[in-house]
Amino acid sequence: DTRSSSRRKLRNLLLLLLRLLVFALIVLAFARPYLPEGLGGGTRPRRRDVVLVVDRSLSLRAIDSGSPRWPGVLAEARRILDGLGEGDRAALVGVGERAEVLSGFAPTPLIRERLERLEPIAAGGDLGEGLREAQGLVATLDAPGSASIEVIGDLQRAGAERINAVALPRWLPVRFTRIGSTVAPNVAVADLRASDEAQGPLSITVVNHGDRPVRDHVVECLLDGRPATEQVFSREAGASGSLEWRLPRLAAGWHEAEVRLRATDALTDDNVRRLTFRVPEPIRVVAVENRSGVRSFEEQTFFLAAALDPFLGGTNSGQSGFVLEVVRPEAVTQVLAAAPVRPGPDVVLLPAMRSLPAGAVAALTDWVERGGGLFLFTGDALEPSRFNAEFAGLSPARAGAPESSEAEVPWRIGSFDRSHPVFRPFAPARSGGPEIGRAHVLTPVTPI
Repeated sequence: DTRSSSRRKLRNLLLLLLRLLVFALIVLAFARPYLPEGLGGGTRPRRRDVVLVVDRSLSLRAIDSGSPRWPGVLAEARRILDGLGEGDRAALVGVGERAEVLSGFAPTPLIRERLERLEPIAAGGDLGEGLREAQGLVATLDAPGSASIEVIGDLQRAGAERINAVALPRWLPVRFTRIGSTVAPNVAVADLRASDEAQGPLSITVVNHGDRPVRDHVVECLLDGRPATEQVFSREAGASGSLEWRLPRLAAGWHEAEVRLRATDALTDDNVRRLTFRVPEPIRVVAVENRSGVRSFEEQTFFLAAALDPFLGGTNSGQSGFVLEVVRPEAVTQVLAAAPVRPGPDVVLLPAMRSLPAGAVAALTDWVERGGGLFLFTGDALEPSRFNAEFAGLSPARAGAPESSEAEVPWRIGSFDRSHPVFRPFAPARSGGPEIGRAHVLTPVTPI
């Protein structure tokens, strides 16, 4: 009986467990639980998300042993897209002058269509920026663990040097595919720039992008379509440097400069640079000089004339951008009256003098009203009352009586704004300035 009682208890316990299991199955059936991938009897393939980072820099136009690089880039990108399944997606990042997302994650036919429209551009690229853009796309995924990045390009030094600065997660696969040779010779004319100075030299920047030094290469310089000069240079691997092209004296107007490398290499697109620049009309200046019979450096206009045209009177006169003519006070009226017939001055320099010839003030007034410039000096010869009466309609200020300083304590300029156009020549370091000047007599002026 004890044994039969134990059997009944065991049977009742098994029935209870069976009933609980049935009840649990009924509850699960009503709950309709989600079964993750890999459970429930079958495995479902996981979707893949691939970011294509395509280098579009100028170096992809190069030709290696007769094979252009860019078709190789497209072929590799197509191969990657062909390996994706129906449910997989891809995104496209182009790296040219800047890295940009050309398409977010989309079906492969759309990515292929946008890929076929790409071309290399005439600029360098930074693959590090491309990786950052790709990483940003991956961060938008719900399941980023399914993503990978494919970088396709020639991996030139200039474009790949910042790759290591990009912090990528360990779980994110990144693969680099190099298209083209790693040691292809490439010397480039990187820049051609005009000087800020009038009739200043042109600056030619030449870079050796190759991995081997170059010796005795030649740059041919053409001016307005005609050969002008040649320059020989050498560059170490990866080195950059400038050449100076001093131009002859040019007529006012537009001119075209062209520089080109005589030797050819893997990339010919960067062997030529052109620049169009304008030589302005020289500023015509008339300096009125009333001192006669003195040495040249004692003339009132001498130092200002020497600054405007250091070669005044010589064969190189006018190269500074100013054409200077020194006349006597009695010739002022005639010079200004001839302006409609021949090109008149842009500016008249008028030093201090006790009086002007008859008609000169009226001629100057008419000249200024027609748009001419007038630069007025003060000095020992200035008579304030006469000046204020004659130039009341021209001068922006009234002159006062001259004042003298103590002999041992001269006046000097305490401060001035170097950014003002008048003082711009003194902006660079070691360019001096008006503060070094000393004055023992000054003429006070009151703005009108």
